[in-house]
Amino acid sequence: MKRVLYISSAVGEMTEADIADILAASRRNNRDAEVTGMLLHLDGGFLQILEGPEAEVEETYARIAADPRHCHVTPLWSETASVRAFPDWTMGFERVPENDPRWDGAFRVDANAPAEHLAPGAGAEIVALMRSFYDCASKRRFA
Repeated sequence: MKRVLYISSAVGEMTEADIADILAASRRNNRDAEVTGMLLHLDGGFLQILEGPEAEVEETYARIAADPRHCHVTPLWSETASVRAFPDWTMGFERVPENDPRWDGAFRVDANAPAEHLAPGAGAEIVALMRSFYDCASKRRFA
């Protein structure tokens, strides 16, 4: 199984309806391809993890990279994994609070962002961070 982490920037403002459309299509396509993952959104930036069979993850990533609704699609990290981090989510989603100073600048995406901001080996730490969103959402769902 392959896991890929990437960032991108939205082209224009993303409305709630735009996000809903992206999520509906992603969940349908990912279910058919046996791909799972998590999408975080803040202030026009996206951070996403895709995981599943290698060919399907690569095909999904290629489709995302060609989507005209965003730009600067930049792979940050990939790995071979034996266990899914997001087994129950064809596409989990969280909108990070925009007014929370802890996230200030976290999703600023430009051509230099990966080289300047992602330390070697940080991909596993980002997966763990995103997994915490998954764990919290799962607890809310079953509470």
